[in-house]
Amino acid sequence: PNGDVRNEEWKVFSKGVKFFEATVYNKWGEKVFQTNDINIGWDGTFKGAPVSLGIYPYQVRVTFLDNEVIDNKGTISILR
Repeated sequence: PNGDVRNEEWKVFSKGVKFFEATVYNKWGEKVFQTNDINIGWDGTFKGAPVSLGIYPYQVRVTFLDNEVIDNKGTISILR
């Protein structure tokens, strides 16, 4: 995120979701973002301030309307 209106937010897109949870951590394992609302994305801030450049691990858990559950983990690279 750098204010140029492109790639300003990390967000999950899906349809037919019954339950959703996304969590982003810093390199010390501290939660810097968490949401249960699939319409809310992370803007690269923590406690109102931009996070440092770097790699941020995430976890996403989705339960679909047919009760299929998907757990996904990965990383987000913060560049400015």
